[in-house]
Amino acid sequence: MDLGNMTWDEKYALVNNSNTPGNIIQELAYAADWATLSRALVHPNLPEDILRDFAQNNDWELRREVIRNPNIPEDVLQKLATDDNIPVRLYIARNTKASINTLITLFEYEKSLVDPTDDIIEALYYHKNLPEFAKRVIETLYQEML
Repeated sequence: MDLGNMTWDEKYALVNNSNTPGNIIQELAYAADWATLSRALVHPNLPEDILRDFAQNNDWELRREVIRNPNIPEDVLQKLATDDNIPVRLYIARNTKASINTLITLFEYEKSLVDPTDDIIEALYYHKNLPEFAKRVIETLYQEML
């Protein structure tokens, strides 16, 4: 497929179609404007290796979009749980698929900070996968954030 000859509208229609094959979504991710790229990163047909590639990108907005992908591998979430960027960590705290291990890693990271992020602590507290013992610790240490 020659993306170079397609209009922005045509590319955007492709990336918003759930039936678009992964190889086309991959092309769109690497050869597109920001709007198309951000949609490609959350597309369920985007190949896992491309998600992994963008999860290592220097642009925090791209890492944040990767977290929104419904097929993000758990080990990628785990690695990004200690990301320096607050919005990246917040998206993990709000990701319903984040495992107990990832959430605990994120909580331990937040606890290690001089100034933990209120929104992240709150999102962790209300996350369905966070164990009760961690919720009790949050209640004890960060009651004012809830």
